[in-house]
Amino acid sequence: DLKLFLCSIYTPICQPNYGKEIPPCRSLCQQAREGCAPLMRQYGFSWPKRMRCENFPKFGQKICIGPNRNSAKGSVTTPLPSVAVKKCKRIKIPFCQGIGYNRTSLPNIKEEEAVYFQQLRPLFGGKCSPNLKLFLCSMYAPECRPNVTDPLPPCRSTCKQAKRGCAPFMRLHHVRWPKRMRCKNFPKAGGKKSCIDPNGIVHKGA
Repeated sequence: DLKLFLCSIYTPICQPNYGKEIPPCRSLCQQAREGCAPLMRQYGFSWPKRMRCENFPKFGQKICIGPNRNSAKGSVTTPLPSVAVKKCKRIKIPFCQGIGYNRTSLPNIKEEEAVYFQQLRPLFGGKCSPNLKLFLCSMYAPECRPNVTDPLPPCRSTCKQAKRGCAPFMRLHHVRWPKRMRCKNFPKAGGKKSCIDPNGIVHKGA
């Protein structure tokens, strides 16, 4: 266990869709220490303070590298639902069919969100903007990718293009552009957060 323990400290595993370093589990530290500390004492060395097992998360607290007797590579433990890979489900909203993706983690619109869709019904048939459908659906049924923790919202540019075409049409129907759809609420393409641009292209966060 010593090699895996030391390497997971100084050269921690990198997972592309997880932004944080993954430390060793406390149990991996304890097993490495139990085997090596007696030998270290024979040569006048003590177990380093920075390697105290209390410094590392217990199994079940956070994602960590645990000992695995069946593999020399160890195993990444993800016991909590909060860190488990999310499930993607097929989009059930009729309006959001054929938008370039068909799976979301939010397949059913909540009641308050359904009210917004009802208010915006005049726009659906009007086709005031070719970007409106992608913009609304990426808000209410964002694309789900199994290894991406956060849903993919529309980029600010997607919002602006949808609003540019539809806001005048909405005013004719005495409907205001909703506050929750203000374009400044959405990330810029190429910024720190991932988003979907007007062409349906996913821009990965910096």
